[in-house]
Amino acid sequence: MTADEILMQLDALLDEEQTAIVRIDGPAVEAIANRKLALVEALRGADPGPEAEALRHLGRRLRHNGVLLAHARHCLQDVVQTLAAPGPAASSGSYGPHGRTKAASTRISITG
Repeated sequence: MTADEILMQLDALLDEEQTAIVRIDGPAVEAIANRKLALVEALRGADPGPEAEALRHLGRRLRHNGVLLAHARHCLQDVVQTLAAPGPAASSGSYGPHGRTKAASTRISITG
């Protein structure tokens, strides 16, 4: 496989990864990470060529997806802390269908 073909596959995987991140699909993100790792290993063994600009482009996209992942993790940590902490939601008298207290809803966007 040529370096150009590998870079094209990596680019397509970044699209898949971004979709998986936005859906908060952990297993898909992990599977894509393994596929990316295999492609990077293949890239190391490929014949070098004039792919410097393509590599810079992929680097920007990788950083973007990394920021999305970090943001999603932070948002999920906030949700877990909010649900675990005693506070107004526990004493507000707002209960769900099974007698559990309901936390205030928050809308988050991690679509980038």
